[in-house]
Order: sequence, then structure tokens, then C-alpha cells
Amino acid sequence: MAYSLNGILFSVYGLIPSQAPSSNIALAGCFDMPIRRGDLFYEWGDENGVEPYVDADDLMFDGRDIDCYCVMLGTRAEVQMKLKTFNSAIKAFTTTVELVTDYGTFDVYVKSVRPTITNGGANILISFREPIVDLTGSIPAVGSSDTNIDGIPFSSFGLYFSSVLGQRDLQEMKEQYFTSYETEGFQITKRQSNILNINGFIVGTSIADFKDKVSSLYALYSSANTKNITLSGNNYGYHFPVNGFSITDVIVSNDLVIGRFNSEFIPDTLSDYTLLNESSEEILTDNDSEIIISMYG
Repeated sequence: MAYSLNGILFSVYGLIPSQAPSSNIALAGCFDMPIRRGDLFYEWGDENGVEPYVDADDLMFDGRDIDCYCVMLGTRAEVQMKLKTFNSAIKAFTTTVELVTDYGTFDVYVKSVRPTITNGGANILISFREPIVDLTGSIPAVGSSDTNIDGIPFSSFGLYFSSVLGQRDLQEMKEQYFTSYETEGFQITKRQSNILNINGFIVGTSIADFKDKVSSLYALYSSANTKNITLSGNNYGYHFPVNGFSITDVIVSNDLVIGRFNSEFIPDTLSDYTLLNESSEEILTDNDSEIIISMYG
């Protein structure tokens, strides 16, 4: 599929889609989950962590940025003339326009065009803004896996977990209130929430399959309530996503599409962790009771 903007082929302007950094496709950001709008939580000063706002009415989302990397061939004068024509066309837009690519069609406006002109051509970075993102998708069924979210295996989203960070950090104290004149003042306050940072890869067998899996993640992230997260048999308790997710370093081949996944979650104040052995079986006390470790975010 040829790239076009507002129905005009990129080639008309002399634009040739190239590759985003650490990727073999021209676009970056086109699969990202947007961040939420408005207040995500409330911090009570006398409690550790936060009170999340996760009702359906609380869930509103921003747009997202999409970068397109291109090259333009020609002498310096030819490149400058092509850029002038392209910029003039953009300035004539009075509303959002369709950006048609190999990886989807997006309703966007152009934020900026940044050329780096060299001998024989130029590298062009076109930054678009997609103000309204289609977050429709189907949440997969609950299954059996020691790595899941709300009982849904990560693999159902084409998602493969590689690392988790931040779950054991001791966060800074919340805002301090004090009056002090001759010495440094302080107040011992409750702690801010931890950030659970999940890293991994999302994999599809084709662009269509990859997009379907990403759409299922959109549906999950835009659904109400906190999410129960279990990674490699370790239950991390209930969390909620704070900044959507990013999918970077996308590589497309004949039978495989893979992208690097990153997402951050905040715990729902007090999280309970069930102690498991290497076989993901519960470790019990002498009285056959679960061993539960309670930790604040």
C-alpha cells in the first residue's frame, strides 16, 4: 500500500518512507496506547499509596503522536522546492486529514516537519497528532497461565513478559507540612505509590494479527476497575495503568511482527502477595494456611 496524506501520495511530494530508529518500518508511535485524561487517583495524606479512579466514567483518553520517517532525494535546491510544496499543502488543511499507511489509516493533523538536508537529499521527520484514537477491541477469555492479567494469559495478547521493575522500591514520602526557622524542618509522612514497570514483547504472525492483538490490549486498558497481575507465578495484586503503553522497535518480516512493549502500573494502595514455590504452588504454614505478604505500593 502506498503512503498518502489527504488523498495525495507521498511520492507526489518526493517523500519516500524509510525506517524509524531500531525498526524496519517508517512509523513510530502508531501502536501506542494513549495516556488517560484528567485525574487518575487521589492521594490521601494519612495513607500510603493512592485511591484510584477506575470507574467507567473516569476513563477518558488523550490522542497520540505518530512520527513518520522519510527521505527525499535531489539537489539542495530540488529538496527545498519539494519541501516548500509539501509545507504549502499542509498549511492549507483546515481540519484533520487521513494518513494512509501500510499499518493503518489515521485521522491526523501535522504537528511539524523537520528536514535534515544533506548532499543528494534529506532525511524528513514528519510528526502527526491523532487526537481521537480508536480503542475498540475484544478482550480474550480467561485461561490457564502463571503470567496473566485478570486471569487472561499474556500470550492471549501476543504478549511475552521479560522483566518487571519497581515493585520493591521504597518511594519518596508524600508532601511534608511544617514550620521551621532556625533549622531544617521535616515531617514524617506516608509514602507515594510504587510504579510497576512491565517490559516485554508483543508478537504477531502478520500485520493484521499484530494489530488485532494490540486492539485487544486497548480494550483491556480502557476497561473499568483495577487489574490483578500475576507474573511467572508471583501475584502482584491489583494495579491500574497510568500512562497507557508504548510499542517501539517494531520489526516486520514475512511471517512475524514483533515490537518492544512497556507499560507502567500503580498498585491499588495495599497489595497482598501470596508466597509461591518454583512450581507456582502455594507455600503453606504448618496449619495449612496461605502465607500472604502485604506490601504498600
